[in-house]
Formats: sequence, structure tokens, C-alpha cells
Amino acid sequence: IPDGATLQSGVGGLPEAIMARLGHKQDLGVHTEVMGAGMAELLQSGAVTGARKTLWPGESVYTIAMPEAVPMLVDNPATRLLSAALVLDPREVAKNHQMRCVNACLQVDLFGQGNAEMIGGAQYSGVGGQLDFLRACTFADDALSILVLESTAANGTVSRIVGHLGPNATTGGRYETQVVITENGVAWLRDASMRQKAERLIAVAHP
Repeated sequence: IPDGATLQSGVGGLPEAIMARLGHKQDLGVHTEVMGAGMAELLQSGAVTGARKTLWPGESVYTIAMPEAVPMLVDNPATRLLSAALVLDPREVAKNHQMRCVNACLQVDLFGQGNAEMIGGAQYSGVGGQLDFLRACTFADDALSILVLESTAANGTVSRIVGHLGPNATTGGRYETQVVITENGVAWLRDASMRQKAERLIAVAHP
């Protein structure tokens, strides 16, 4: 995530922890669905100016605010609450300079497909705007979609990097997932062949 990038953060521990740790960056922008605790910390750090944003420059835009973020937003002229129809439109999102979309998921298979909704065939959570932001990153050459997840679940007994996702479990398609990050490293999937994707995802899976 370079200086001057525009950020979207999904809800959850990992994306919010990442946002909270970007305070050393400069001139970041925000274009996100949910303004959560991690993004609020980032706003407080002074790293967010929106100075290099090409869509709503100088303003951090969002559609929903978590309670812990509200104090940073009330009477703050550098933040703007907008409708989901605008904020989640992939064509609008893609107008931002160096868009970086950071979202959590439950599983990624060796094709690069992400599952953010299903566990054992049952609906676990809603997708929110994740798919809109994933698609937006395919519209701009300088944008990047980043999926983050721990490499295991169930106290280390189950791998989150799997051979293939279960039926109806695909949230983000293999052409929309560009980078996958676990605690074991970074798998760059953008423009990779199917074999390269599998090899790179195996490399960031639990040994």
C-alpha cells in the first residue's frame, strides 16, 4: 500500500488491524463502505489527507459508520456520508487513484477463488460490498484487490487454503482475486497462470 493510495477496508479483525497500522503512510485517501475502528484510528493518525484522491479529493467517503468510528466523523468536514449506490458502484470506485481494497475471507482455493460467506454449506455472513470492490479493481490498472486470512481455522486443524471451494461458496472469482495474504506470506495472483496461482497459494498455506 503506497503513499497516496485510496483505501477500502472490509469489516473484521484482520482488515481493521491492517488499517490501524498504516499511520506511517502519507496522503492516504478513504473510499469505503464501512468506517470501522481501524479506519478511525488511521484517520486520527494524520496519514489520511485525501490529497491525491481523484474522486472526492480531500474527503473520506463511506456509507456506514461503526459506533467506535462516529466520534471521528461528527462535524468533520473531511469526511462524507454518501449513498451505497455511489460508494459501491465499481465504475465510481475505479476512478480513485491507486485504489487498494483490503477484505477478509474464510477460504481461498487453488484457483484463487475466495469464499467470504459459507461454512460447511451454510450461510455464515453476508458479502456486503466486497464483491463490488473486487470488481472495481479489475477496471483500473493501478488498483489492487487484497484478500487477507489466517492460513488455518479450528485451532490450526483445518487449512483455509483449499483445493477447491464447496458448492455455492464462491464470493470472488478467480479473475477478481489479485493478491492473497496470510501470516506465511504474500501470493501474487494477478496475471498469473493457473499453475502459478496454485504454487503461490500453496506457498502461503500452513506447512
